[in-house]
Amino acid sequence: MADTLVTSEVEFDEPDEQTGLLHVPHSRERWAYGWIPVPTAVLANGRGPTVLLMAGTHGDEYEGQIAFTGRVRELEPGSIRGCIVVLTMASSPAAASPGRLPKSGAAKP
Repeated sequence: MADTLVTSEVEFDEPDEQTGLLHVPHSRERWAYGWIPVPTAVLANGRGPTVLLMAGTHGDEYEGQIAFTGRVRELEPGSIRGCIVVLTMASSPAAASPGRLPKSGAAKP
């Protein structure tokens, strides 16, 4: 695995169900050593494919976050083969924003 500054509260190689946070480094003007929390769920059972489900990338898109959170609660690791990694809120700053565009408005046409 490549070196990374992202740290994880979950072990991706462990079987069963785990939930925790990814800690994604993020510098702010007042503090250079912050991090953005990314809620993560991992369901694993034996060998097989790995699937990544990611929601909460943009601000006003809550359907995916709601659907994936509910699905994680319903799934049993014994019902799958392989691994499912779910990022229910890939960008917490975007998910906390009431609009689609970032605060800076940089994405305006």
